[in-house]
Amino acid sequence: MIKKLYGFSNSREIWRVIPAGEDKLLIEERNKKTKEVYFNCIQIKTGKTLLKSYQLKDKFWIGVEAVYNDIIFFHRFIKPDLPTHKDIIAFDMNKKEILWENNDLVFLTISDDNLYGYKALFEGREFYKLNINTGDVIKKLEKAPDKNTIEQFQNSALKDFCFSSIYSNDLELDEKIHDIIRAVKEENVVTGRVELLVYNDVLFLSFHVQGKNGKLNKLLNVIDIVTGKIILKRIINFNIKAFIPDSFFLIKNYLFVLIETKKLFCYILK
Repeated sequence: MIKKLYGFSNSREIWRVIPAGEDKLLIEERNKKTKEVYFNCIQIKTGKTLLKSYQLKDKFWIGVEAVYNDIIFFHRFIKPDLPTHKDIIAFDMNKKEILWENNDLVFLTISDDNLYGYKALFEGREFYKLNINTGDVIKKLEKAPDKNTIEQFQNSALKDFCFSSIYSNDLELDEKIHDIIRAVKEENVVTGRVELLVYNDVLFLSFHVQGKNGKLNKLLNVIDIVTGKIILKRIINFNIKAFIPDSFFLIKNYLFVLIETKKLFCYILK
């Protein structure tokens, strides 16, 4: 059984969806015409808004490094046309205020309630350990944190997430799943690749089909593997000119679907 719980939309382009703790999602929206970026935080289970349309003084050239203990760590960009990060800005979502800012270092990772950052030099980098709540430098490190320390934080933030992968005949799947996918491709005259995700006895398929005037529609099918029955079917992008990847993901048994790039729907699997 699948049931829609809520939808999120401010009628702006949803740029990124970022893990923000055990029961929270941070949603980054961008308006490319006005060059403004907005940040929202919602509860995963209810959709309740915890932070709405927050903007920093720099309204566009801002991004998110991570969220930890209800603190968002923002970064700026060295130049508008370059993706290289600079600065660390720590924002408390509960107090709705900036806790601290460091204009000399770049965010690297978080470990044992400490933040690690680095200073880019002409040759190499200098690494520092900071107090995560105040931004005070605890010490300069002799070398970079090891790879496991860096990856551990990244992996822990995504531990409950499941993302789709690209289907191929060579994937090691139950033959029944291959049969279902073959049937879906034949029935829908699929154009391009098929994205899939398997969760317990449920199969999620996303794919493009030909629409009108040479444009494409992107569909999502959610299928009960045991019965072969489609339990959810909907168009998630209508009359698009190019292929759009990565339109859905799972957090535990919650399905999130990006609709027309401006809406995020949440369903629960029971």
